[in-house]
Amino acid sequence: MSKWPLEKLGEHIIESKEQYSSEKLNGIQVLSVTNDQGFINSEKRTSENVSNYKVVKDKYFAYNPYRINVGSLAFAGGEYAGIVSPAYVVFYCASDLDPEYLMLVFFILDKGVRVLFVPLWVLKDCKRLKFRFRPFSNKNGL
Repeated sequence: MSKWPLEKLGEHIIESKEQYSSEKLNGIQVLSVTNDQGFINSEKRTSENVSNYKVVKDKYFAYNPYRINVGSLAFAGGEYAGIVSPAYVVFYCASDLDPEYLMLVFFILDKGVRVLFVPLWVLKDCKRLKFRFRPFSNKNGL
């Protein structure tokens, strides 16, 4: 019997719909997600007006639901804060879940069970996944 509780992922992640507050870039990075590199800087935009683009902060996750069939999910370390197209889904971990631990879980699921993982990667469905959560304290780190 594991000492870690079996819980739904949805109890520990929060979707972010925060939009960029300016129509102009003002030096902020526009990001895209690739299936092999995660976040990358992008020059492509659907509009010159980026006020409806979603904000990606340190330790946030993002994916493009139109490209999830190729497994494109990214985790933002400090070097990849920026904005993404409004088509992306952006989320982050609640304070009781280590985002680096979650990224490792996603990596294992992706590499080990791609057939199962990719169709589940719709946030509302993914929130129903259950697994054992390792306790986390922001003060103590891992």
